Amino acid sequence: MKKIIILIAALFLITGCDTPTDSYDSSYNITVENTTSYVLTISDSYGDFNTFTISAGETKVIKSNSSYISLKISQSQTTKIIDYEYTSDSKIRIYAYDYTVQYKITGTANTVNVTLNNPSGGTEQYSNVSVPKTYSYKYFADWFLYISAQNQGSSGSVTVSIYYKGNLFKSSSSSGAYVIATASGSK
Repeated sequence: MKKIIILIAALFLITGCDTPTDSYDSSYNITVENTTSYVLTISDSYGDFNTFTISAGETKVIKSNSSYISLKISQSQTTKIIDYEYTSDSKIRIYAYDYTVQYKITGTANTVNVTLNNPSGGTEQYSNVSVPKTYSYKYFADWFLYISAQNQGSSGSVTVSIYYKGNLFKSSSSSGAYVIATASGSK
């Protein structure tokens, strides 16, 4: 019995020594999807992957030394903001939008009084604003988004909408004399 155990141990040591320790592949496959209409150059300041170019609508699989990478995106074809998000552990979607935050006021009211949260976290108020009206911010440092619009007439409707990175984030409507529509939330 001792001879069998010694033989198994010897075989284990011999086969274990055949595999070089430097053959372990610690790279990660990360899928990068460019949903914009632009050719982009993607780089990484940490050296986790090689700089590459990705065409509009193209999807590429890259090898990285890290499972989580930080992209630096370069382009010169647009004034749009180019951003990215992880859609899963190993997939990144790159997208474009015009403004980080837009507050939109619509409806049948002629004028409204407006209160909104601005990019630095302050409050702004405007009186007798003609409808429709849009407030657009390319960059928005504050995490809280808020807009309120009060109808200044004896009839009509008011709808306020908050768009974050080009997508509808919050919306509210109200109808009647001097009604208030309010939308808010944290991004």
